[in-house]
Amino acid sequence: GAAIGGAGRLVFDALGRLSQVNASGAGRSELTLLEHRYDELGNRRNVRASYKRIGDPNTVHTKDHWYVYNTEGQMTFADGALINGQIVGGKQAAERGNAGIAITYNLLGQRSSETQYSVGQCFASP
Repeated sequence: GAAIGGAGRLVFDALGRLSQVNASGAGRSELTLLEHRYDELGNRRNVRASYKRIGDPNTVHTKDHWYVYNTEGQMTFADGALINGQIVGGKQAAERGNAGIAITYNLLGQRSSETQYSVGQCFASP
């Protein structure tokens, strides 16, 4: 690993991709651990952050974001939640703190729409 300003450590996987940022010894940072997980094609599949909130320094909170890709390697869903082995968004995921973003592409492979979910709402942009 490599030092982060002398206060933490970067960890890379066998392919040279960032897999962890560990700042647990920093004392100045709210972030205690940031982990990246990749699928067999090298796509970022999961980002998990452990952190402490201001005013609540004794409790470590966790935020988990999951990503889905199509066969072309394009991200089709971002910031979802892993529930019962499936990556989901919308109301189900919002209950876990991340509602997700669905992304579609046209036949030319260009991004054609993005639908952002939040608690009880759905936002779409062409």
